[in-house]
Amino acid sequence: MTLPLSIAAGKAGEQPVGAALGLQIGRGGEEPILFALAPLGTAVRPGLRVVLPGPVEVPLAVDVCFPDGCRASAPLDAAQMSVLLSAPQADLQFFPFGAEAPVAAAVTLPDLRGSLSGAGVTLGD
Repeated sequence: MTLPLSIAAGKAGEQPVGAALGLQIGRGGEEPILFALAPLGTAVRPGLRVVLPGPVEVPLAVDVCFPDGCRASAPLDAAQMSVLLSAPQADLQFFPFGAEAPVAAAVTLPDLRGSLSGAGVTLGD
């Protein structure tokens, strides 16, 4: 199942940019994949990253780009998933092509345990 987590907004210079963060996970809590949708023009290298409290960094590799934006993702290990489940917020960071500084946007995360439980996902804590 796919669960949208939040929409992030930041600025590339003076230009506002937006991105979305989501989680793909099996009904039994298996194979969690954190993904982001970023605007076209995002630099493929270094890609995107999500910074969780700790700090725990999750680098997201760009999977594909379409005319309306790019998708980047990474599988989460058990430690990263545990931090994500309890994190109140994350920072989504990416470089617009040719920029010297990344776009960084604070993303408020929902009650992820409650959302997953409500969707019928069983987490093996």
